[in-house]
Amino acid sequence: PFATNIYGSALANSMAVRIGTNDKLDLDVADTMALVEAQGHDVASFIAGIGFKNSLRKLRDADGNQLYVNGVTDKGGNTYDTLYSLPIEFSRNGAWDDKKALCIAGDFKHYSVIGIRDQIQYKVLDEATLHTVTMQDGLPLSLAENDMIGLRVTMRIGFLVVKPQAFSLLVPRDATIPSNSDTDTNVTPVNP
Repeated sequence: PFATNIYGSALANSMAVRIGTNDKLDLDVADTMALVEAQGHDVASFIAGIGFKNSLRKLRDADGNQLYVNGVTDKGGNTYDTLYSLPIEFSRNGAWDDKKALCIAGDFKHYSVIGIRDQIQYKVLDEATLHTVTMQDGLPLSLAENDMIGLRVTMRIGFLVVKPQAFSLLVPRDATIPSNSDTDTNVTPVNP
């Protein structure tokens, strides 16, 4: 069930654009979107590493308007950042490898699936001592002494890329990208 991932699927389908392919970053992002559109799909959102934010803040259209807008609030009260008026999320946990990709564009809602593979299991703890959590006096937290309970919860989740052609990457200049002669788009995905 873990045979696919977005990064690997995009590379295998030559769905990648090198940063610097154009003279401006916004055109590189547009070409990244165009790879998905050439396959008959729409880009619905982006994900990127937190370090990419500074580059995005500097993007402007011909009239000087920002292409990346921070803190947009929709009618439902949800606040998010946008790039080309599409939502963009940033990985803030240090897991993003910006040597592999700077940004991923695609339709995550319709063409990738996250699900629970097995039931959620839990156990109620009321007599445990947590050595990784300390009280104000510096001693380990004892649930029984403090009239507290704890939950130990485990679950197995799965992820599947439903349509690999619905995702594309913006990669660094020195990233290794396999070539695929079967790719038929109007956008040249990789500079030789």
